[in-house]
Amino acid sequence: MQATGIVRKIDNLGRFVLPIEIRRTQGITDGDLIEVYRNEDTVVLRKQKSTGIARKIDHLGRVVIPIELRRVLEIVEGDPVEVFVNKDEIVLRKYRVSNACAVTGEISYDNISLAGGKVILSPKALKGIAKEMKQLGLTV
Repeated sequence: MQATGIVRKIDNLGRFVLPIEIRRTQGITDGDLIEVYRNEDTVVLRKQKSTGIARKIDHLGRVVIPIELRRVLEIVEGDPVEVFVNKDEIVLRKYRVSNACAVTGEISYDNISLAGGKVILSPKALKGIAKEMKQLGLTV
């Protein structure tokens, strides 16, 4: 996956502006239908090839990210979203500072990376999770 270094925000109507550079490289123009689907912790967009969820690209290059996907991926109005390109797919992912705790948002060199770097937790958050697990009768 090729990082673009581009981060854009979701507006109050759930729209995301696809950068013109990416629209050009992917051959996307005003009125094109764009497939929108989830792949793990990302939203994937591409020119429509199947009968999945599709959204029309508007004249400003905006595409609506379905509310169901935004809810599942916890993307709300104003959230920064990273853009990647993977062959014929445009991949959107909620932007997180690389060392920010997934629970508290705290940025610290003391944060702990788990699950192969997929989850970053601060010591405080980790203690809180351990306490909750103990209350639920789950052992570590």
